[in-house]
Amino acid sequence: MVERVLDVTKGELCWMVGTIYMEMALKPNILEDIGRDFSIAPPPPPTKYRSANDMVVLEDESGRIVLVGDRLKREQFVTGVIMGALGIETPDGEFEVIDVCFADLAPQLQIEAPSSPGSWIALLSGLELSTSHPNSADTEMHLQLIVEHILAESGGLNDQELGSQISRVIIVGNSL
Repeated sequence: MVERVLDVTKGELCWMVGTIYMEMALKPNILEDIGRDFSIAPPPPPTKYRSANDMVVLEDESGRIVLVGDRLKREQFVTGVIMGALGIETPDGEFEVIDVCFADLAPQLQIEAPSSPGSWIALLSGLELSTSHPNSADTEMHLQLIVEHILAESGGLNDQELGSQISRVIIVGNSL
């Protein structure tokens, strides 16, 4: 294993570890967006951000090296992921990858659940309040059912018991 990405010796099999950077031509660039003339309509967004010309680069504090090889076609890479790569540096200065290795999750401590009932947080999503008619009976009925459930005023005894333990409500995606 080499200590740094730039310490690779041409023609010598070795492992190296670094951070993946995806060089993607179709990836949005905020600097290009800001630099455009506002009077010209922007081009339509691409249907996907990946292309056959994307480059996988492995970098560390010493520098970067472009990764190539058939092994890369079997993986889906994301910028920022730490990866180990086994391979050989080509005469062109690229790194021909034979195998890859990703860090596993660290061991997690088992945490016992409290035996007494605690408080719950209700997460609400998909309300789509602005897409339906705000004065429609259906919307009002749905909201009233949600409020009654959160206030533990509806359902059977079990539902009321669970509803009475809700201490917070967080409204998340697709709600407006």
